[in-house]
Amino acid sequence: YDRISGLRLEEIEKLSQLRPHTLGQISRIPGIRPAAIHIISLILKFKGEKGMNENAINAPTWGHSSSEYQKDLKTDQDPENKS
Repeated sequence: YDRISGLRLEEIEKLSQLRPHTLGQISRIPGIRPAAIHIISLILKFKGEKGMNENAINAPTWGHSSSEYQKDLKTDQDPENKS
């Protein structure tokens, strides 16, 4: 669990100690946020569909990356851009 980005330290400690086998078991652990359960469910789904890199497990991201977003903002604010 310590390789999953988006989990809080308390959640990592509890999950590592209790080692639940299902999302249902995870959902019944006090102190585990619904967001953490969602992150874990997405990772399990993604892992099942595409395989995972064993060195790092990152929660899926949506939308623009930071650099793409900044570039889009710059383009939208540029008075020279007439598109």
